[in-house]
Amino acid sequence: VEVKPYVLDDQLCDECQGTRCGGKFAPFFCANVTCLQYYCEYCWAAIHSRAGR
Repeated sequence: VEVKPYVLDDQLCDECQGTRCGGKFAPFFCANVTCLQYYCEYCWAAIHSRAGR
């Protein structure tokens, strides 16, 4: 059985709370079980460019 998280609209970035993207809602959700976070474009690129992400 595969359980997928419920993805919500209108979520702020969990990393910067909208400060790095002008308060826009986070368009990216990382469904990796070690992550499960919403990210703006800036934070997505920064966080997921790290080794092991």
